[in-house]
Amino acid sequence: MVHGATILITAVQRIATTIPATTATTISVSVLSVSPPALFCARAGRWESVGRARKESRPVPVMLIASKNTLESGSLVSRAETLTDSTIMSKKLVIRRKQATAQYFTEELGEGVGLDMILIPGGSFWMGTEDAEIERLCKTYDEEWFRAEKPQHQVNVPTFFMGRYPITQQQWRIVAGWEQVERKLETAPSYFKDDYEEIDRWQRPVEQVSWEDAKEFCARLSNKTKREYRLPSEAEWEYACRSVISGELTKAEWNEKYNQPFHFGETISTELANYRGTDWEYKGKVYPGNYGRGLKGIYREQTTPVGYFKVANNFGLCDMHGNVWEWCEDDWHDNYEDAPNDGTAWVSGISSKKVIRGGSWGLNPNYCRSAYRDVLTRGDRGDPFGVRVVCVAPRTT
Repeated sequence: MVHGATILITAVQRIATTIPATTATTISVSVLSVSPPALFCARAGRWESVGRARKESRPVPVMLIASKNTLESGSLVSRAETLTDSTIMSKKLVIRRKQATAQYFTEELGEGVGLDMILIPGGSFWMGTEDAEIERLCKTYDEEWFRAEKPQHQVNVPTFFMGRYPITQQQWRIVAGWEQVERKLETAPSYFKDDYEEIDRWQRPVEQVSWEDAKEFCARLSNKTKREYRLPSEAEWEYACRSVISGELTKAEWNEKYNQPFHFGETISTELANYRGTDWEYKGKVYPGNYGRGLKGIYREQTTPVGYFKVANNFGLCDMHGNVWEWCEDDWHDNYEDAPNDGTAWVSGISSKKVIRGGSWGLNPNYCRSAYRDVLTRGDRGDPFGVRVVCVAPRTT
């Protein structure tokens, strides 16, 4: 992880001079990982089955901390701090809780509303799913669609910023009222318009937006702020979701250490994410409400306000699994043969089919995996479909 820390500090120094001192800051986030019902301990950076339960406190990889007070004369000084984590047993799930920090800036949209953009440090990862796991998934779910996640390939992703949450209804309403670039936008397109557990409905993620609507949203945001906002590439999305800075690893090393289905770990819980946690029978098939050895949960049948679960991945991003599908820039391809390896979007300019990622409130957990990919036409709208934006990090020569 020392190599990963080096990548992060380099990225921080590279972008520091472009972030206003009044907005550059850090946030504290709760990072959780879960393992299926069994006895587990933390060892060698992953969870492994052991013969007895134990509670332990251990150092975790160094997190780089920088506060707004360290911004002086256009430079950013970083300090390193070692955090600890511990394991606990909760409702037969092993949960690891860890406090960490994430660097971000806030784009002020007006009316007291901001858009938090998290720094995603550049790095390398193996995108997709290994062959043996694809065969297991195809057999388990009697579904060939998982073959779209192959071949597994290494991608080098440059530094960028990504929205801490999916775009909210409130953020959408404000930007949709700005000057039109190419197409009109509804200011309140969402189906779910009620408050949720006394949380204002405007904090729900916007939905019922098409890829074309999402592109217009990014165009208006760029036009107004003079910064480059866009949809994430599919590679950027998966890299940000996994939130692992591994350094240069072989495919075998990556799969051994980091290639887990969720940023939480081996399984997922409806205590931590919004998806259908009950069995779903469709066209003669039963799609389970649990994943692997995880537990079944609840089915909320609606979106939840962004950040509702108060947990984040290692980069500080929330709601990457479930809640709403998120559009990517890429055209749809049936697999990764000849996919770019530099983190850019894979587009031809003529395809009407676009990639969506992340799963949603209405689907079971297998659709919410970090590597799962699906396809819609660019004009499709529906109450599971939302958007998360990225902002391009300026490059130095």
